[in-house]
Amino acid sequence: MINFRMNTKKQGFTLIELLVVIAIIATLVALASGGLSAAKRKARSTKCLSNLRQLGISVRMYADDNKERFPRIERESGATNLGSISGLRKVLESYVGTKSEVFLCPEDEDDARLQRGESSYEWNSSLNGRLIDRKSYGTDAKENANSTVLLSDRESWHGFKNAVFSDGSANKIK
Repeated sequence: MINFRMNTKKQGFTLIELLVVIAIIATLVALASGGLSAAKRKARSTKCLSNLRQLGISVRMYADDNKERFPRIERESGATNLGSISGLRKVLESYVGTKSEVFLCPEDEDDARLQRGESSYEWNSSLNGRLIDRKSYGTDAKENANSTVLLSDRESWHGFKNAVFSDGSANKIK
């Protein structure tokens, strides 16, 4: 006679198997979050560069309305040539909007600066009130125009500074 016995013992995961699966999932999550963090940081840097580009366009619009002259934005006492400028916002907000976040870099976490309504960017004060060189906007003098910084990040939040140049291009600088 043949005895058919059913195996009544339930098959399941052992504790070791369960711990291995959890460890693998935790490792994958850690790897993915590192990649996501880098992508988030790159997106914030790109947003910052976009803000500078918009401010560069605003400077050009200002010059078009003011006899082809750059704005006159006074720097704070003790600041360098590319010093911290609280007046930047006042001069350009009519071109980008008073409530605009274009003056803030997403990487700038200085709450005191943000509460004072200042900008995350700095103006090249050596250009104050100067006449725009029309040649610098043509294709002939691209190298000279590209070397003149209009605006840049106040600090190297991204490991470098973003800047917008007088020809309207935006890129990172040292």
